[in-house]
Amino acid sequence: MNSYFVIIARYTASFILKIMGIKVAGELPHRLKKFVLIAAPHTANRDFIVALGWLKIEGIVPMFVGKESLFYWPYGWFFRWLGGIPDNRYRKAKGEKTDSIVETVIEAFQERENMAFGIAPEGTRKLVKQWKLGFYHIAVGANVPIVIACFDYGRKEARIVGVFQPTGDIAVDMPVIMSYYKGVKGYRHEQFSVDERWETAADLRM
Repeated sequence: MNSYFVIIARYTASFILKIMGIKVAGELPHRLKKFVLIAAPHTANRDFIVALGWLKIEGIVPMFVGKESLFYWPYGWFFRWLGGIPDNRYRKAKGEKTDSIVETVIEAFQERENMAFGIAPEGTRKLVKQWKLGFYHIAVGANVPIVIACFDYGRKEARIVGVFQPTGDIAVDMPVIMSYYKGVKGYRHEQFSVDERWETAADLRM
């Protein structure tokens, strides 16, 4: 990619985040060649803008999963250019045979020397008490670490809070991951909750 374009994109992203009142904290792990990046809370459309701006500043273009409708004409090319993979849940609901997103992303990790896959584990902007666990199974299947990020509107920050290598024992690992999000406030804080299946265990680990 043209270096001038990269510089312009980063300055533009910095300006947008400044206008939004969001500061960047922590550093993305540039030493890692492959990782799954999870970001929460995801309670508003503006979170996508924050994430995109933040990653542009860091010079990372992740793959991500988006609603299939985003990839239709006329703007589908744009989301594919950003690294998007269409969610195939609607085709599955209609009985069409298709690979799961987990299988697709694991295969992509195996084929690439450098790759970051970003996902909002809540799976929706609405309040959910149980997160989608695809990110965990992808990280285990591809044998890559999970980079844990948060959009903390209480502190007006987008920040990296940890890097975690999953063991494959989800009952052990998820309480650790949940503990990173205790006390974090989303843009619409009433629409965010850590996963209730591991919330108590996370409290015990703090």
